[in-house]
Amino acid sequence: MLDFTKKEKRCLPIKLADKTQLDLCMPSKALFAKLESVESLFDKSNGIKCMYDGLTSLCADILSNNKTKTEFTAKQVEDLVDIEDMSLLIFEYAKYAGEAIRRPN
Repeated sequence: MLDFTKKEKRCLPIKLADKTQLDLCMPSKALFAKLESVESLFDKSNGIKCMYDGLTSLCADILSNNKTKTEFTAKQVEDLVDIEDMSLLIFEYAKYAGEAIRRPN
């Protein structure tokens, strides 16, 4: 019998610069859609502020999708990570989500 109450969920463990440790969960459909549309943030018609705000918002959504349900705001993300770390977080989280779909077991 497939029992989802006993199946351990895979998580992506991370440690932020302030030593906060999080176990990130698989994205919801809405978060998948945001990950998929990240390239649209870099449309030349968008200003740098729009791009930056979009990245901080996406990173806040990713960080908020954790086992303990700790919420993060875009402002907290700005205080915690720089643009390079945001890029790495988005890349690694998308890779984690993609691998789980390609190899569900």
